[in-house]
Amino acid sequence: MPQNKQRSQYNIVIIKTFGRQIAVFGQAAQNLDHLFHPEHKLRRAINYINDNLTEDVSLEAIADAVGISMYYFVQLFKQSTGFTPYQYVLQCRVERA
Repeated sequence: MPQNKQRSQYNIVIIKTFGRQIAVFGQAAQNLDHLFHPEHKLRRAINYINDNLTEDVSLEAIADAVGISMYYFVQLFKQSTGFTPYQYVLQCRVERA
């Protein structure tokens, strides 16, 4: 009997500890969730473009900086801004001149 009681107590401790770890990891995942939203990716792309206007800004470089494929980046950018990335870069350069 004593072994069963110890085993039960041990199981309870393990379950509680595991539950706390799930809660911690769940909160961490929620804190990082915004990084994967399209709005965040678009903001990162626009920041990258603005920071590199004097450079040769390629689709590949922007998509790499944002962490998505070039194809998805072009779709997301055009859908969100109404401009292609190339049109946006040109517009920014004209405004900056």
